Parts: sequence; C-alpha cells; structure tokens
Amino acid sequence: MVDALDELTPSQSITASSEVFEDAVSGELVSPLQLVKSLAGVEVDTETGAIAGYRNAAAAGQQLKGAYKGDIGVNVAANTVGVPYMRVKDVNRWAGDRTAQAFFDPASVDLSSDPKLAKVAEMGKAASTGDGDAMIAANKKYDISPEYISEFLKLAKIGNDGFGSSIRKSGLDEGRADEVIVPGTKQRVVDLDGNGEKEFYNKRIQDLTGVWLQGGGRALNDMRDDISIPGNSYQMEHNNAFSKSNSSGLAETTANRVGFLERHVNSEKGDMPPQEYYQQGRLALIANQQGINISGVNKGPDARTSLQNMLNKANPAVVTGDKRKRNYSVKEYPERIVQNRNLVNQALML
Repeated sequence: MVDALDELTPSQSITASSEVFEDAVSGELVSPLQLVKSLAGVEVDTETGAIAGYRNAAAAGQQLKGAYKGDIGVNVAANTVGVPYMRVKDVNRWAGDRTAQAFFDPASVDLSSDPKLAKVAEMGKAASTGDGDAMIAANKKYDISPEYISEFLKLAKIGNDGFGSSIRKSGLDEGRADEVIVPGTKQRVVDLDGNGEKEFYNKRIQDLTGVWLQGGGRALNDMRDDISIPGNSYQMEHNNAFSKSNSSGLAETTANRVGFLERHVNSEKGDMPPQEYYQQGRLALIANQQGINISGVNKGPDARTSLQNMLNKANPAVVTGDKRKRNYSVKEYPERIVQNRNLVNQALML
C-alpha cells in the first residue's frame, strides 16, 4: 500500500495492483479503507503545494462529520492495448512477449523459475477450456470476505456514483436489463415480485465486486498486474455471450460473469465462445513464430473452420492474380496445406 503521503506525488498515478492491495512490509491484503485511500490518491494545498491528505470524495457536509469516500477512478493511469490484453489483430505487438507465450503456448516457456509467468500460464489454461469458474479461479489473487466487499462498497466511488451503482447494470445496456432471465428460472428480473429485482441487483453488485477485488482490481486475464477501473474502458464480460445464453437462463450465472474485459478485446471477441477466442489467439501466436501474420479473428460456423479461414487469408495455398488482367497468374503452394493443417491442430491443442 502507498501508506506514506510523501510517497505519492500529485501527478503520480497508480498502475500496479500489488502496489495498493498489499501492505508494503507484510505483503498481506490491506483493509478496505487503506485500499480506497491508495486508489483515490492525495489532495494538494493549492496555495502551498503541500500534500494535505488523501482525496475525499464525500459530500462537504459529511466530511465535516468525519466521513470519507474515495473516487478510485481519478488516480489510476489508463492502460494501453497490446501486450497486456492480447488482442488477436495486434499479434505483431505481443508475439515476442514471454507473458503472451506463457498464456497461449506455455510449453515454449520455462515457468519453473518465474511464479508470475506460471500464474499467467494458469490463466491461459483456464481460458483454453472456456470454463467460467476456472477462469475466475485462475485470475484470483486474494481471498476476499463478504464483509470486506461490503466495507469497500461503502467507501468507494467512481466519479459521482458509488462503486456499486456504477457496476449495478454493467454489461446490461442496450435494453438487456429488461430481458435478463433469473438463473435457474424462465422469469425475467423485471417481472419479479416485491423486492426481487432489488435483491437480484444487490447480489450482482456483491458478486462482481468480489470478482474484481479478488483479482486485485485487474481486468480479466490481465498479465501485467495493472489496476483496471470498471467503466467504458473495462467492460463487464459475459463469458458466453448474453445474446446466446440469456434465453436459457445462463447469462447471469456467477460462472458467466467472469469479470471486466478491456473494451477493445471485448469488442473483438464479440459473441464468440470463450474457448474459440483463446484458440484464435493461440493460432495468431504460433503462426507468427512461423512468419505468418494473422490480421484478425474469424467467426465461422465452428472452431476449426474459423481457424482455417484465418490461415487461408494469411497463408493461402493458392494465390490467384488479378483476373481482370489478361495474363493473370495462379500460383500453388502445396506445402502450405500441410503447414496450415498442423497449425490448426496446434491451435486446437490436438
């Protein structure tokens, strides 16, 4: 934790999860109050330039009574897309990074001497299955109690709203909130009697906050220990797309709410099954190592076809010239047929 005020200058932004979640001496998880204060940062005296204390986002009247709330979004540096998030279309930016290799191709990296790489490999293994519970478990860094979650929610804000209010319907925009089916039933949340809808969203807030906190405030499958504040940049992720899982009552199960995903990655993944998205990232990596540049994802009828489509574009076995020209040429590369087949099988981990 940043526990000495002079250690955090007014212009300094928090990025590392462990920097604020763990006590600097013991390495233990800090209290919710300490966590929120570190995330919110410090207040500076406008006349003297001296650091006056931690920023307090509570209403002025409440501050006079000793109340404290912290806006955790103002002091966290924005992260860049690329190595931390492994977007497929950016493969040229991250293929040479050992964290990417540990995530997508752990056999190619020595994990024995680096616990952080071993953790990344564990996250990749879970992602390769597409199993939400396994992914949540692999991303976990800390044991978080219900009491810790409740205390954090009392203290933390994102902008003008409480943390809980900010994530209450995260991932349920574009009219989805009116369509959400209660897991295990065929009933819509908006049709629940009495306090049913309120109780549903209160539990949703508790669950999502718990997943975020136990992951050290990181985005799903983040590999660099970066703090990622939920919002437009980091969007709540339905592991299996809401559009495909809600009618069966599975969209809002705890296993399907796997955390907050970087928005560019979330957009690229779209409604693709999580296991297939991992396979396409794995293909992009291992193809890149053979000099083949994958330019983006493919959403075919099944996993194998999608992977083959990606390679047919990036490494075609038949290259036809411009047919509008009288002497256009057709070149065949039969060796690429075998190469592509092997790459697909490797991506599928066969």
